[in-house]
Amino acid sequence: MKRPTNQANVTIILPVYNAEAYLAESIESVLRQTYPRFKLLIIDDGSTDQSLSICRQFAKTDRRITVKSHKNIGLIQTLNQGLKLVDTEYVARQDADDTWYANKLELQMDYLSKHPNIGMIAGAAEYTDQFGRFDNIDAAQVYHEDIVRTLLIRNFYPHSGIVARHSVLKQCGGYSKAAVHAEDYDLWLRISGVTQLYNLPQPIMRVRLNFDSITGRNQAAQDNMAASLKDRFWAQSRPSVLSSKELRQRTQRIAKLATKPSYYASSLVEDFLTTNLKIAREMHRRGNTLSGFRQIFSIWLSTPQGRRLVHSWLKQRARGEV
Repeated sequence: MKRPTNQANVTIILPVYNAEAYLAESIESVLRQTYPRFKLLIIDDGSTDQSLSICRQFAKTDRRITVKSHKNIGLIQTLNQGLKLVDTEYVARQDADDTWYANKLELQMDYLSKHPNIGMIAGAAEYTDQFGRFDNIDAAQVYHEDIVRTLLIRNFYPHSGIVARHSVLKQCGGYSKAAVHAEDYDLWLRISGVTQLYNLPQPIMRVRLNFDSITGRNQAAQDNMAASLKDRFWAQSRPSVLSSKELRQRTQRIAKLATKPSYYASSLVEDFLTTNLKIAREMHRRGNTLSGFRQIFSIWLSTPQGRRLVHSWLKQRARGEV
């Protein structure tokens, strides 16, 4: 039997814990999506403020919202409980202090529908301070190969940015209890090994840098866990040295994104080259000095921007700044 075209095909999971300050703004940004075929699953993890009441008020006026609540069990178990309740082809994530651009889901779902080889998609993010004032834009790498190399260095995915195929999340087993405070980074690393990733190059969300959030309160523990995950991922992936030709071809591919004014091609190129310089330094730190030197030399040969980057790094190194 053919499904009605208006039936929801993506479930948005929104975990909530004592998030009353920004929760309504986050939910409203979801409800304003130009893509209509979604359901919003809000799971309150034992909040002691007015979060649950706020969620239930929204659910009274919008049939797309389902609210669940339970005693406090932590984010990872809450997310995995949410995944068990999903009955749609796709899963998206939202955080209680972030907001989406109105066309976020529409852009992501359109791309996924046309590219069945892509298992997870996100996009660039606008970052604001705690009060919603603009801070910066993180222009995330777009293509799978560049995303994977960036993940060797840092977790640049805002959790609230992703849409993934439900089948991929089930294949990876959901969120790991062993990766406390870096459960998202751990999942992205595992997903990158079983499917292709893609990021829209334009900003599609606003991420609030809120030091009162769970992430803000546990930054040190998160950094330690992320370092452990990076070590494991590095050992598994063993990154290769990219030749100057490969670097030049990839930077040219990225630069073509500048055909649309909302794209941040220049920032993407700089981020790509900087990431590969960091990979070279990491190769050296891990005892593979020859590969590290070869990668630095390739960056120098690749483009004028690469030469400027290496020259700047060498000057900083000579001054003992890096």
